[in-house]
Amino acid sequence: MRRIIRFGLPAATVVVLASAAFLIVQNVHAFTSHHTGQNSDSTRSAPTRSAAGSEIAHSPAASINATTEKPTSAGSSAGGSAGSVPKSTAASPTSKPEPAAPNLSSTPGLILAHGISSAPHPSHPYFLEQVNATGGLEYGTTRNRGLFISTDGGKTWEERSNGLPIRVIYPFTDDPIATLTSLGVDPRDGKRVAVTTETGVYVSSDAGRSWRSIPVHKPVKSADFITAVALSPYDKSTVAIATSFAGVFTTDDDGKTWVSRAKDLQFIYRGDGFYEEISGLSYSAASKGIVYVGVGFGGGVYRSSPDWKSWTSLHFPGEKSEVIRNLSTHATGLQSGPGSQSLDLETQTNEWKLDPSANTWHTVGPSPQPPAASPAARARMRAASGRAGIYISPWDAAGKKLSHWVSFLKANGLNTLVVDVKDDHGHITYDTKVPLAHTLGAVHPYFNLEDLIQTAHANGIYVVGRLVVFKDMYLFRYKHHRYAIWDPKRNAPWGHFVREVNKTTGKVTEVQKEFWVDPFSEFAWRYNLQIAEELQRDGIDEIQFDYIRFPSEHSSRNALYRYRRKGMTEEAALESFLKMARAALHVPIAVDLFGYNSWYPITGWVGQDIEVYSNYADVICPMFYPSLFPRDFLSGLPYLKRAKYLYRMGTWRSQRIVNGRAIIRPFVQAFLLGPYELKMDKAQYSNYLRTELEGVQDANAPGFLLWNFGTDYYMVTFPLTPYVPRRP
Repeated sequence: MRRIIRFGLPAATVVVLASAAFLIVQNVHAFTSHHTGQNSDSTRSAPTRSAAGSEIAHSPAASINATTEKPTSAGSSAGGSAGSVPKSTAASPTSKPEPAAPNLSSTPGLILAHGISSAPHPSHPYFLEQVNATGGLEYGTTRNRGLFISTDGGKTWEERSNGLPIRVIYPFTDDPIATLTSLGVDPRDGKRVAVTTETGVYVSSDAGRSWRSIPVHKPVKSADFITAVALSPYDKSTVAIATSFAGVFTTDDDGKTWVSRAKDLQFIYRGDGFYEEISGLSYSAASKGIVYVGVGFGGGVYRSSPDWKSWTSLHFPGEKSEVIRNLSTHATGLQSGPGSQSLDLETQTNEWKLDPSANTWHTVGPSPQPPAASPAARARMRAASGRAGIYISPWDAAGKKLSHWVSFLKANGLNTLVVDVKDDHGHITYDTKVPLAHTLGAVHPYFNLEDLIQTAHANGIYVVGRLVVFKDMYLFRYKHHRYAIWDPKRNAPWGHFVREVNKTTGKVTEVQKEFWVDPFSEFAWRYNLQIAEELQRDGIDEIQFDYIRFPSEHSSRNALYRYRRKGMTEEAALESFLKMARAALHVPIAVDLFGYNSWYPITGWVGQDIEVYSNYADVICPMFYPSLFPRDFLSGLPYLKRAKYLYRMGTWRSQRIVNGRAIIRPFVQAFLLGPYELKMDKAQYSNYLRTELEGVQDANAPGFLLWNFGTDYYMVTFPLTPYVPRRP
């Protein structure tokens, strides 16, 4: 029992986390996406837009008819194309209408990007990236409206997005363009332009009036998030793409074949198969074969030799502090040589230009900044800032146990309590009034919610309700598994099974340890939001969505998602849920993410996209648990220094990715896991926790949360007050 408590995790969770960690960090870049509907060696495609549309600005919170949602033939397998629904069996869903679930309360309008509800005027859009091209052309990309072009020095802008892929998201009444993750222009032909989504490449030869898709396939994996694109000015069939963690890939035949260039990029290798993110990439306009790369998170700018075997630093002055958005070159004359091109660099804070003759940098001016958050969004983030605390189990949230933890918080200068309101099994841990929860048999009250909130507030403690979304045993079993993820091979609900051996008989049995509902199901979205709305009415301070993702187990790669709309991705399903949540809730929303999904953008797979989440959530809670990162990642650092670096750099990177749209409040590992950590004595594990907190503090995070599933904070042997940030 002590061993489990030291983990801070139940035994089953230890197995699951270890399995998930293995898949996250050992195989993610070599792992076929579990949920993209494509195999790693197949061409990735998406629905495209045939006519320019408008950005979703205002829409009333749509009511979803829970009585009619049922599995459809549009559902698709994670490992293949859309397929038909399995024939009805005793275990398969029925098509009988459900009892209607209560509607969400009416909300005046959807809040995008923390309350920015109006689309930018075409003459003055906010650009994610912007590039100056030859011929007096300028291009810019936007979050929802694709590509824009200006031919008059930026005075007016025209949308050029016909033929680009769309995003299928709630309320499903519009067709926003898929978010463009990078922009590249031919250095010698300003009309040749390329854009990318997370997984796709699109090229235009007529300044965006028409687009064609470049096939992307092996060795590029479905989880490889594209962060930069470059067009060769010397060969129209040559394209290069850079990724968030897998290096650079090139094609010399318009996508028929691709080659990994990772072996040429050892100077940005971080271990265990992971490279630093490259967010700027351009072929030279002056010398064939040479490329320039900008390493995203303070990594500098480099120029290659023609064969890519050697690299020269260009000594970018901001390489230790500035996050690169885009790097571009364009010809300035007909002659060749270094002086015949211009190199422009855009970071989150400044626009830079390299003088090729003197090899010196100078700033052109500040980079355009995103629109300010709405007053309501600023108020939510202010309320959530300066919060430091602990997670406690629901059976610790009442009576003498609650009094003990209130005293613990006050003694350590902490001010926040996280408690399960819907746990990892789907238990509702308080006396909810949501009818469906009672129909499911999910209500198992451990504490009185009103008493908990009153006690906490009387002691100056902020209450966060942890609500596990898509891992739910009760909704999984409801109506003959109607809302469960499906296993087409077994023609039964999909599940994560663990082998168990009877110590007496030696008999081996497979036991299901996790129960997942289909994250594409609007019925599942609405059920969870009914609970969230009730918590809001009852006075909870913040709602924290956990397991807002798809399963991470390798076996889920062939799962069937029967509620997937045509063209809908995993990221779009989770975005739809969060968009609906933002429309319904005025309290701060927090979301929990894997550490790797907060360190690197990663596509497909579990569907977690920190940048997308930050457009709706007020708080991002990354889990930078050192024990769940493989030892080969950043292996040059001693264990404790590495732990500090993971929290400092991980928090800093997350802050730069969300770019002010949300605050970063990491979960801090307050448990021991694995052979190295379990050998630590009191002095060692105390120093371990202190080192983690120093990393969070060095990144100026506006808070932190200690995590120990067993609510056993034996690692806290020193005052925590010095690490608690001040409230705004």
